[in-house]
Amino acid sequence: MSDASHPNRDGDVRPCVFKACAGQMVFHSSVQLPGTGHVGKMCDGTIRTVGTGRAAWICDRQPTHIQTGGVSRSEVSPSRM
Repeated sequence: MSDASHPNRDGDVRPCVFKACAGQMVFHSSVQLPGTGHVGKMCDGTIRTVGTGRAAWICDRQPTHIQTGGVSRSEVSPSRM
């Protein structure tokens, strides 16, 4: 995705990483990705809703073609409240 010398910026483009797709992936620093909508307390004490925004590449031809750079804080297993 990126290296330390050139971090991704909103609007950066690259070919779609999905096989046989001719689309272009566009980088977004924060998009709402699907989640359960359940509220949980994270290990750092913050309260989050699973599925909150995070950085992602999204294909301009197939919006279901999404690539993210790892697990977001909201997707870490929540502790009991």
